[in-house]
Amino acid sequence: MKRMRILTCSSVILALVFPATSGAAIRSYHGVMDQGGTVSFKAKFKHRRPVQIIGSTDPPYGFAWTGVPMNCNEGSFAISGHFTFPLAVHDNRFLGTASRDAAKATVHGTFWHHGRTVRGNFRLSGDFYPSPTDCHTGLDTWHAHRG
Repeated sequence: MKRMRILTCSSVILALVFPATSGAAIRSYHGVMDQGGTVSFKAKFKHRRPVQIIGSTDPPYGFAWTGVPMNCNEGSFAISGHFTFPLAVHDNRFLGTASRDAAKATVHGTFWHHGRTVRGNFRLSGDFYPSPTDCHTGLDTWHAHRG
């Protein structure tokens, strides 16, 4: 009987010390575009698999890019932006497209090495009111790591 009480008490203590996790984890990623600029985003994982790129209207935003070179009729510029909506991840891959007025941004990514690295492509094109016009980044490749 005394042994049963000790076992029960130790089980309760372990349950309090090591609470059960919800099964979901959030991982941050930061990386660079090969043609210049940076990318950052957070991904939600369930059962060690990525399920979503988190979207947010408040900083830190969803998938974000900073200092990406862009050519326009008026010259070259560096542009920054972000997606505020979540991107679903299926089979370790995600795709997001957003447009506003005459501008369009597309991102594609694939998780590699059990979610430690992510690689993909990024493209931005269109007109940005009131100027510049006929802008494009071309197809930029990017890679990011956890951290």
